[in-house]
Amino acid sequence: MSRYRLSLGFTFFSIYLSHLLDKVNTKMRSIWSNLLYLSFAL
Repeated sequence: MSRYRLSLGFTFFSIYLSHLLDKVNTKMRSIWSNLLYLSFAL
């Protein structure tokens, strides 16, 4: 039972972590695209 609960918690944690990293990646990507756009505009 405890092993099953541990694996379940680990699965939820990895899903949450990947979701968090995806958010960070999209934010960084938008920042980088804005910087590139500004550098090309200047």
